[in-house]
Amino acid sequence: MDKVEFYDKFIYKGAGNAFTKLIKPENRVYISGPMSYIKSNNVGFFNLVRSFLCSNCGAKKIVNPAKILEGFEWLNYDEYIRVDLCLLDMCDTILMLPFWRESKGGIIELNHAKENGIRVLYMDKDFNITEVE
Repeated sequence: MDKVEFYDKFIYKGAGNAFTKLIKPENRVYISGPMSYIKSNNVGFFNLVRSFLCSNCGAKKIVNPAKILEGFEWLNYDEYIRVDLCLLDMCDTILMLPFWRESKGGIIELNHAKENGIRVLYMDKDFNITEVE
């Protein structure tokens, strides 16, 4: 499935009911998933998920690491992860995007969330959202 088909599938399926049941306007949500090995750092999908959360759940406190550190390309990987974890610490929920298991940073963020009592939500490749892996 190419990127356009993947985005279209997300928009069509919407995952709306699961999102609106699990993510409320007051939640602070950190989006986590694969970036490094995906063209343009997967910015398009991260932005699409953020927009969906804002428009369908009323969530406004969304941390999108694919965009938030633009202009800081000079950070090395370890520095980038340290900044990500500081941002994650300000959230009450982490949303693991499809294929997060293929993301070194996503695994680090997930472990950090679990160690610090941050609620974890998982989105599978069919855009189903659950609180269990």
